[in-house]
Amino acid sequence: MANKNRIFWGIVLILLAAAMVLKAFIPVSWNLADICYLVFALVVALYGLVNRSILVTFTGLGLVAGASNRWLDLIPLGDGSLFLVGVFLGLGCHLLFAKRPVYEWSAKQTRYTSNQAVTNFDVIMSSSNHYLHQNDNNVNADVVMGNLNLYVDENASKPITLNLDVIMGNVTIYVPASWQVATQTANIMGATKIPVEMTDYAAQPDLIIKGDAVMGSIIVKQV
Repeated sequence: MANKNRIFWGIVLILLAAAMVLKAFIPVSWNLADICYLVFALVVALYGLVNRSILVTFTGLGLVAGASNRWLDLIPLGDGSLFLVGVFLGLGCHLLFAKRPVYEWSAKQTRYTSNQAVTNFDVIMSSSNHYLHQNDNNVNADVVMGNLNLYVDENASKPITLNLDVIMGNVTIYVPASWQVATQTANIMGATKIPVEMTDYAAQPDLIIKGDAVMGSIIVKQV
């Protein structure tokens, strides 16, 4: 709970600081919705920079360009088009340049990190099913405008770390009912959904989900 409060107040302070700076530059004709949209876009871009996420950074910059263009009128494109430009640029750079490290759950909890082999795969504008067995402890996947079904074997070695980048796609993960799941995902116009009974934060997680969901979803289901 304390961590959630820190995140909440951190976002509030960033929004206040951005609003104070932008007030001098924003036209009088702008309404509150336009100002909030621009501040939200700046926060998304800042979040991507802080977390070194190419995709989230470019998505935020696309939002910033769309919001700013409302009064600058420099680019003959609408908000939605500029947003998609940012998403596609970020996606392209992500696929070309982003590395896929084996992420740790946190600096103070390295016991959750496995030294097993890393499994990588992409699902781009298609659908795919993957089964995670004993040696699939670290899985990295990009799902772009596609659908991915992941089936976790009950006898798989624990913990399993999933690093997922979901852009305009959907990932459904079928997990044994007795497992505990922990998440550390950034959701931008997307969602990560986990059954409440699988999120006991006092217990060591059996499945760790990390990454981004941009206009997409990551859904965990019990089996």
